[in-house]
Amino acid sequence: GIEETLRVSVQYQGAPVESAYVCIMFDTLIYQTGWTNSSGFVSFIFNAPNPGVMYITVTGRNLYPFEDSVNINYYHNVRLVYTGYTVNDSLGNNNGNLDPGETILLWAKIKNMGASTAQGVRAILRTDDTMVVITDSISSYPNIGSGIISQGLNPFVFTISPKISVHPIPFELIMRDANDSIWTAHFEIMTTGSGGNNGSGPDPYGYYIYDDTDTLTGNAPVYSWFEIAPSGGGTGIIIPEITDSDDDTVTYPLPFNFPFYGINYNAIGLCSNGFIELSSSTYRFGDNTQIPTTGGPKRLIAPFWDDFDLSPPPVGGGDVYYYNDTANHRYIIEYKDIRHYGMIPWTETFQVILLDPIYYPTPTGDGEILIMYNTVSNPNSCTTGIEDETETRGIQYVYNNSYNPDAEPLISGRALLITTKPPVNQHPPWVIIVGYTVDDSSGGNNNGIPEPGEVISLVLSVENTGDTLVSGVTGILRKNSSSVAIIDSTSDFGNIPVGSTSDNSSNPFLIAIDSVPVDTIVGLSVYLSGNNNNYHTYLYLTLCIHTIIGIKEKSEESNYTELQIYPNPFKEKLIIRYRDGVSSSQYPVGIKVYDVSGRLVKSFLPNTYYCGPGGISWDGTDDTGRKLSSGVYFIQLENDGFKKSEKVILLR
Repeated sequence: GIEETLRVSVQYQGAPVESAYVCIMFDTLIYQTGWTNSSGFVSFIFNAPNPGVMYITVTGRNLYPFEDSVNINYYHNVRLVYTGYTVNDSLGNNNGNLDPGETILLWAKIKNMGASTAQGVRAILRTDDTMVVITDSISSYPNIGSGIISQGLNPFVFTISPKISVHPIPFELIMRDANDSIWTAHFEIMTTGSGGNNGSGPDPYGYYIYDDTDTLTGNAPVYSWFEIAPSGGGTGIIIPEITDSDDDTVTYPLPFNFPFYGINYNAIGLCSNGFIELSSSTYRFGDNTQIPTTGGPKRLIAPFWDDFDLSPPPVGGGDVYYYNDTANHRYIIEYKDIRHYGMIPWTETFQVILLDPIYYPTPTGDGEILIMYNTVSNPNSCTTGIEDETETRGIQYVYNNSYNPDAEPLISGRALLITTKPPVNQHPPWVIIVGYTVDDSSGGNNNGIPEPGEVISLVLSVENTGDTLVSGVTGILRKNSSSVAIIDSTSDFGNIPVGSTSDNSSNPFLIAIDSVPVDTIVGLSVYLSGNNNNYHTYLYLTLCIHTIIGIKEKSEESNYTELQIYPNPFKEKLIIRYRDGVSSSQYPVGIKVYDVSGRLVKSFLPNTYYCGPGGISWDGTDDTGRKLSSGVYFIQLENDGFKKSEKVILLR
């Protein structure tokens, strides 16, 4: 049998249906079930021993049962299927995830399910996600034998917006072979939405929780421990009502009014289980819940809500202190070496610090809250966050080790700031490649194509698609192949305002190509930095060293007249025509279109009619029908080993 993938889409009135129950059945040999995701899709992988019929049943709540079937056939020719992907984020944090602001290299795996070898395979990657920009959408593949899985010779390249949230990014893969057969596949890759340094929140009221890594927000707190426990040299006062107790509470007055969710409070309820409530205590248990949830503590500030046991050792342990820091206009509560219930080795030490809003103003007038974590031993079962009086609004930083997408793990030395101040600079710039040009007029044959033995100038065009200016941008070019040497690796791009483009035409990168290159596809990365080195990113492009354009022997040219291409430049339609010598009736003619990097973007099936008086027309689209951007392209004619090319200019 052959491994197959069946992707089922469930919709109702054109909208995707989530959590529909899908069952597939093939004879008595295959029986699989699954639930559709938020996009209405579910995929099945199976191995059918022989051709036959696969039956599909869809059921669900408030859905009429639906039945259908598909035929499972074997293919004796070429049949390409997508089987998976490999992600490389080494230009980012190299954690294997799709994080905000990263440039991703993606290799799509293609398997030939047919019996014949697939030749001239190339694939195009597409997405309609506005938070993703694909900067290199075409990948070429070697010949793929029957049953063989192959990755592309070069990766697809895309960049992710710094603003992206957690969601699956949908992709479409269009595969094509030398016979112009087309196969399509769809897949999704989840983005983390984390690591963006944007802070957690806001909640419906406007609260954020910033940790000490959220430096881009301008509101990141700094961990600074001010010891108040007498055992550590402090002058704090013990709270006896909850010290040496289990599941106990007490209410204390505050030295200043503290607005929280727009309501003024002058007292605070303290619980031995690692949380406090504004006004007074209403709850005393350690059975922490998610936020927001009704039925638990109200007006909640939870630095470390868990089941603690502060009863005297050896069963429990720990103390709770308070200190009115009048010099710095703040009120400090410290939980010192408190033990987890039934887990004697684990102790936690942390502080909740209420800041006097008169001295620490916020846009809403609400008080700010600092949380300092001196010792974190076991944060896997706690709740951290805030919740209002109605228990319907709040921010959950973490619940039972499930963190907010923009939260960093609780560790010793962590600091949190809870405030209604929005990020000062919520999102960094987002610079992407929008194009590049190759100039070989000084070090080559002046045809604009990277070829062996040439020295080329590389001008890179970039655009700032973010929402903040990036200034003083410099670039450093790096390579991944011995087939090229970088002569001048540094360049300047100047200031790039929001929505603007810039290039390094005043001082382009210089690259020397080996006369006998080992690799014809060379990956280049560009390290960009700006804003006094506070912004930096990596970009990636593929340079194709073109070794096939040109005429092998001068004597061959005598069999042909000029390749006729007009009008040139063109906007809507280009006519391609030539007159032949003696061989066109015996050998079909192939016509291909390459971009300036040497990448094949359009091909016409080999035939003999191209040599007639009408020729063929090209409308400036690629093999998928997508309009190509303005620029220089090369039309290449191939016939029985003869190759000839002409440069054309597309105007939009």
